[in-house]
Amino acid sequence: MLQFLISDKDLRHTPVAQTEIALAGGCRWIHIPSGLSQNELDSIESLCRQSGAFLTVDDDVALTDKRRFHGVLLNAGHEKSATEVRAGLGAHAVVGVEVDDAAMLPSLMKNDIDYAVFDVDRNGMERAVEFAGESGMRHVPLVARGCRLTRENIMTLMSAGFNGILTASDSLESALPTEFLKSLTDELHTRF
Repeated sequence: MLQFLISDKDLRHTPVAQTEIALAGGCRWIHIPSGLSQNELDSIESLCRQSGAFLTVDDDVALTDKRRFHGVLLNAGHEKSATEVRAGLGAHAVVGVEVDDAAMLPSLMKNDIDYAVFDVDRNGMERAVEFAGESGMRHVPLVARGCRLTRENIMTLMSAGFNGILTASDSLESALPTEFLKSLTDELHTRF
């Protein structure tokens, strides 16, 4: 599964254009940063609803609840606990939590958390592969996040045991980003 990470720092493609590229490339899960403008939010939400794609946001629980987005990803240092967020949003919301320690995974399952995100940019590829191995029996799906993950790195992470990837930048730097994403999503579906 490929989650497309929208950037508000990409100067070549607006967040809305990134969403259009991702959806045209076959992505069915769009993840946005908090802090986008009202117009950007409206457009991205509309595009996701029209295409049937999941829409999640970084940390902004209030926005997720107000707009009825599909869910939220709680990054390290979030002010509310995952248990509080789950209780507040209800069972219908998808709640992800950033983790660095595989020992946390059983408690996430107990607290009805839907997936765990491991930050490859911060921790490195070698540590990510180790983390997948340490996770042993799956308690929650594991997602590797990295802004500059290459196709080779993505396949390595998926082979190591991750269930999904949260990334974007490399695909947007391609000469044909929609085609790049289409080939990547097709390969992920075929191989995993």
